[in-house]
Amino acid sequence: MLIAPLILASCHAYRPILIPYTIGHQGAAAMQEMKRNDLTLHRKLSFARIICCSSSAELNNKGVDLSLEGKFPEAIALFNKARETDANEGALYNNLGIILDLTGKKSEAFDMYSKACIIDPGNAIFRNNFLTFVDFRTRAEK
Repeated sequence: MLIAPLILASCHAYRPILIPYTIGHQGAAAMQEMKRNDLTLHRKLSFARIICCSSSAELNNKGVDLSLEGKFPEAIALFNKARETDANEGALYNNLGIILDLTGKKSEAFDMYSKACIIDPGNAIFRNNFLTFVDFRTRAEK
């Protein structure tokens, strides 16, 4: 009897971004500054694209594209619309967490990062984003 190996593939693809420690409520301007200023201390977070074909995956991936362009309100609307059809997709919460973090909504960002980790506890990228956020927030409060 021949047993075929089991191949596990993730249904996510990741796009890391560097976020300056000084980022606040600046939105698109902060994203442009982030691209220009290589001397700023950064923390690395990763947006998650969904590879599988579904309406929520399509909305999520468009939201990631808008986020990378600094169009946060439009991206948030797409992520929230995707959550209406698939509330159990960790990528949506992860991506919302990053945007809320970028726009200074730290309490809401914490909730979104936490939810991503609860939905997909084995996802190392979501866990890293959450731990990076918590570590930065702890240092900022000192």
